[in-house]
This record gives sequence, structure tokens and C-alpha cells, in this order.
Amino acid sequence: MKQQQLVKEIDVVREQLIYYGMKYGLKADKTVQYSQYLDTLLNQYEELKIKKQVTSS
Repeated sequence: MKQQQLVKEIDVVREQLIYYGMKYGLKADKTVQYSQYLDTLLNQYEELKIKKQVTSS
């Protein structure tokens, strides 16, 4: 996934996480799933940033 696409996906998932957290609570299965997915996306984003820094050095 390209960095720009990843940022858009992170924004969407973050909004969904906030919605489910407010509606169902922070311990709800759906909220936890979105939180874990957001963590995965953020890790991918960080990996892309690191790779970009290494290749541009």
C-alpha cells in the first residue's frame, strides 16, 4: 500500500474506532478489533517512513 493510501485508511479507521468506542465502549469486541487494525496500519506507516528515510540517505 502506498503511503498516501495508508494515511487515508488510517484516518478512516481512526474515525471508526472513535465511533465504536463512544457507542459501544472501549472493551467492546468491535472497538478492540478496530484498535488492533489501526495499530497494524500505524506500524506499516512507520515502516514505510523508515524505508523512505533509508533510501533517501
